[in-house]
Amino acid sequence: MLNWDATQCPPAAVNVNWGNLENFSAFAGGFCGLPPSGTTTLPLPDNVWFVVAGTNGASTDGSWSRDHLGHENSYTAATDACPAITQHVTNNNCP
Repeated sequence: MLNWDATQCPPAAVNVNWGNLENFSAFAGGFCGLPPSGTTTLPLPDNVWFVVAGTNGASTDGSWSRDHLGHENSYTAATDACPAITQHVTNNNCP
């Protein structure tokens, strides 16, 4: 079960993108346009990692978080995971 709260950065929706443990640089799938706060049970495959990203409900998602050096984490195949997303905010900010 995942749960998230929109009080810090109120998005219009959230996407849960996931990737296989063998590849930490690319998303392999996603659950898109989920409500901006709440709880859900998702049918994630075994042996995956995931990122919850706020979106503006249209084409832009927010920061995916920072690595240990403070750089924006970068993953390929975001458009494959959630096809509506064509822009990504990289300034540690909201969409």
